[in-house]
Amino acid sequence: MKLKNVVLLLCLVSFISCGDDTTISEIINGQWALSSIQVTGCPQPEENVPFMEPDSDGCVDFDGGILCNIILTFSSDLTAAETYIENGDTESDNYGYAINEATQIVLLCEGSGDCESLAYKDNSLTRTILNDGCLLTAVYSKI
Repeated sequence: MKLKNVVLLLCLVSFISCGDDTTISEIINGQWALSSIQVTGCPQPEENVPFMEPDSDGCVDFDGGILCNIILTFSSDLTAAETYIENGDTESDNYGYAINEATQIVLLCEGSGDCESLAYKDNSLTRTILNDGCLLTAVYSKI
């Protein structure tokens, strides 16, 4: 009888420990590449940008310039950096971030205190920025 209880307990423990306990805090660490970008709802319709994906060189023609290799990198120390090539020059923007595990929202903040939200869903991060009445939506995929 005791052996049966031990076997039952081992089966229960192995069943419980096999669950997927991965958190967004663990998933987010690493590099995320821009997979699409779009601008909608602008007061001046000519400022809207239709949905576009980076070309085969990883570039998008956006906001009057060519942006290439847009990579958002999250570190476990709650810092992030976005690097990209703009018209041939390498640029980098630095951020701090916080995560709400319950809503799977990442708050990405510049040193000035300006913050943007990114939503994690289906292995992608969707960044939304409201600027001068325009809504920029950028989607990133983990690389």
